[in-house]
Amino acid sequence: MKRAKEWLERLRASLEESLGIPRLKAWVAASPYVRLPLLIVMLALLKGAFGFLSEFQIRWVGTRLISDLRAELYDRILAQSTRFFSRNSTGQLMSRVLGDVGRLQKVTAANLADFVRLVFTVVALIGLVFYLAWSLALLCLVGLPLVVYPVVRLSRRLKKASTQSQAKAADLSHLLNESISGNRIVKAFGMEGFESGRFRQASMKMFRADVRAIRTVALTPAILELVGAAYLAAVLTYAGKLISDGRLDPAALIMFLTGLGVIFVSVKKLSLMNNDVQQSLGAAGRVFEVLDAPVEVRESPSAVAVSLFSRQIEFRDVSFRYDHALVLDRANLAIRAGEMVALVGPSGAGKTTLVNLLPRFYDVSSGAILIDGVDVRQTTMRSLRAQMALVTQETVLFNETVRNNIAYGNASIPLERVIEAARAAHAHEFIEAMPEGYESRIGERGAWLSAGQRQRLAIARALLKDAPILILDEATSSLDPESESLVQDALQNLMRGRTSIVIAHRLSTVRRADRIYVLSRGRIVEEGGHGELISRSGLYARLHRIQFRDAAPAVSG
Repeated sequence: MKRAKEWLERLRASLEESLGIPRLKAWVAASPYVRLPLLIVMLALLKGAFGFLSEFQIRWVGTRLISDLRAELYDRILAQSTRFFSRNSTGQLMSRVLGDVGRLQKVTAANLADFVRLVFTVVALIGLVFYLAWSLALLCLVGLPLVVYPVVRLSRRLKKASTQSQAKAADLSHLLNESISGNRIVKAFGMEGFESGRFRQASMKMFRADVRAIRTVALTPAILELVGAAYLAAVLTYAGKLISDGRLDPAALIMFLTGLGVIFVSVKKLSLMNNDVQQSLGAAGRVFEVLDAPVEVRESPSAVAVSLFSRQIEFRDVSFRYDHALVLDRANLAIRAGEMVALVGPSGAGKTTLVNLLPRFYDVSSGAILIDGVDVRQTTMRSLRAQMALVTQETVLFNETVRNNIAYGNASIPLERVIEAARAAHAHEFIEAMPEGYESRIGERGAWLSAGQRQRLAIARALLKDAPILILDEATSSLDPESESLVQDALQNLMRGRTSIVIAHRLSTVRRADRIYVLSRGRIVEEGGHGELISRSGLYARLHRIQFRDAAPAVSG
């Protein structure tokens, strides 16, 4: 012990000498009434400057980490196949990107600085208390499991409760997204009270999960206080014996207890931080569940950029399973460059799935899809999808200007080309009538436009892309006759000089197709031109008779 004290004394003297403490003391002693206050101010400035730099740097690192994590999570979601989005709702994915990552931010950006400072404080004070009274310090160390065990148990409970709370928050986000996006249906059916009840029920489930977490958080300091009191009683009892035996100086005991008190307060703060960490671990689990989700449609390492389409698209024995259900069964079809091919059949026959396989929104379960003899799985995603333009029944527009929606993702395109595409899509007139013309915003999902106007903007966007392959998926099915006439004319402009794949329930829209494929239960059951298929009296002819019969009264009335 004596040698240890001598070694510590030499270490102290060496540190003071290296830091210039003796010279500083002499400088203050020369004029203490002037220099001492100045020294205090200088030390405060230094402390503030270094405190600011350390706090700012640690928080900057934590905030940047969260920013990078959120961006990586978003990129991972974008890379997923259409199957992934059908299994995970928009609200749930938004909850992961915003809510769960937000919970992680408190730990990485806010608590990290305090954690580093408290750990250094605890380590330094542990060295001090061992120096002052090593036997008392050992007594505290032996009882350490009494603190660790309840903290570990409570941490597990807190992590579980926090994970449940975040899952309920995701359900709430999903419900909110559904009711807001479908607000017209809610109002039309008078279901405001029903939706309010659903929301309150989901909110109450989240509240119960939060209460379990709150109970655990509130219990932690109470248990630590009890354990701390037991520790203090044991230390004082043993310290009294040491003092009575003359083996401990009372002044050293006071310093020991002071150091022990600071350690306890620091450990208590660390335990509260641990509560935040446990809550964040639940969020981290949900975030990394998405980050670790396999990307089903991957680009091959040996993928090559496909050249501009010029010859033929071929579906060769293509089958596709969704989970365990067989959606397509050995489909074979060929589409030559410049042709218009139509896919018809009952709902659920597999038409949309078939065209979704071409740009690799899904990958085939068996068989192959070839463009100019090259398997699409051996091409780069960018070059493959650059070959195609897509217009669907559900028009997807963004809360941006008209110009930016038409020139989606390519702001460098001159306005003249945007106007040219809009004219061909019969959209220029209504755009010019808007308050700010092409710089007018159109609202979320184009909410400030009619269905026909939204569809014509989508056609203008496809025209501007100028891709050789065009996919039309029920592009006119939800339009009124006047809008349909304008959109049909715009579609004719769009299809001119392109290879077109058209999905339509209205058979009148596919009569001009070079070839019609009829699907039923995932299989191609008929193939041919309109007149040829009518003469066969098969499924196509039956669908045609049904539509003609249903349409006749409406025409006469």
